[in-house]
Amino acid sequence: DSPQYVTAFYSSETVLSVYGSGAGAIHVARASNTDDDTLGEFSFVNTENSSTAYNNVAAKRVAQMKARLETTDSNDGDDSGAHLIFETKPEAGAIAERMRITSAGHLNITENINLLDNKAVTLGTDGDAQIWSDGSNTYIRNNTSNQDIVFQVNDDGSAATEVMRIDASTSRVGIGTAAPENPL
Repeated sequence: DSPQYVTAFYSSETVLSVYGSGAGAIHVARASNTDDDTLGEFSFVNTENSSTAYNNVAAKRVAQMKARLETTDSNDGDDSGAHLIFETKPEAGAIAERMRITSAGHLNITENINLLDNKAVTLGTDGDAQIWSDGSNTYIRNNTSNQDIVFQVNDDGSAATEVMRIDASTSRVGIGTAAPENPL
């Protein structure tokens, strides 16, 4: 089966559809052995903006997604990876990276995380921990039965040192102890 490519034109928009007898796919390819090279990108452009310069407050490019190569050995082992990068341009501002999914699967966000409508940041495979606000108060909750909330700091760069614990089974708070004996 050879791939089928279709571009459809409508009165107010252009749509690219890719389909065939199997799953549709778009491949963006480049040969590169250089770390951080852009392998491909999808750009969103406002042709009403005046500047063609890339990083300008009046730039036409207002958002984009990029794949950037990751290699520590000039791809000597033919084993490179890639980061997925998301960039946006605020009104009267310059386009900049806002979010990156690293080749290791880590999510890096360069700005604040804004959750609307009382949504929670949920951590763990079963929603073990949550942080949220109801518009008046901020909540931190451990959803796992009788499991403590532990605060740690990086002490001298070598190990995480516990500095405070909220004991779930006794409702006690300990500062400088892992077994608090009294309520705070």
